[in-house]
Amino acid sequence: MIDLQQVSFHEATIRGLSKVAQDAELELDDVLVEGKRASANVKVFSVSSISVDGIPSSVLAMEADDGEVLTLDTSGEGFFLIAEWNDFAKGKSTTKSYHVVGRSMVLTVT
Repeated sequence: MIDLQQVSFHEATIRGLSKVAQDAELELDDVLVEGKRASANVKVFSVSSISVDGIPSSVLAMEADDGEVLTLDTSGEGFFLIAEWNDFAKGKSTTKSYHVVGRSMVLTVT
């Protein structure tokens, strides 16, 4: 079992952010676990609420092809994410926050 105090999500690459049916999923690369790079997957089951920048939403999706975690806090019911999205083709960058709550949350690190 991994000690979450030994896991750093800061600057991890966001590979996927989506909601399919009633579940939400956050897929990450470049997570640091005890100083070594790993991948992580956060799944929230039976989502009851999603807010983007504090506004209720039914959509959970990547804002650009390149995303980076600034902050990620997980709990037994969901996660709070602050992400920076980079659209290199348009030369634009934006920061958004996401709060996803459901019945339960599972974090897998590989």
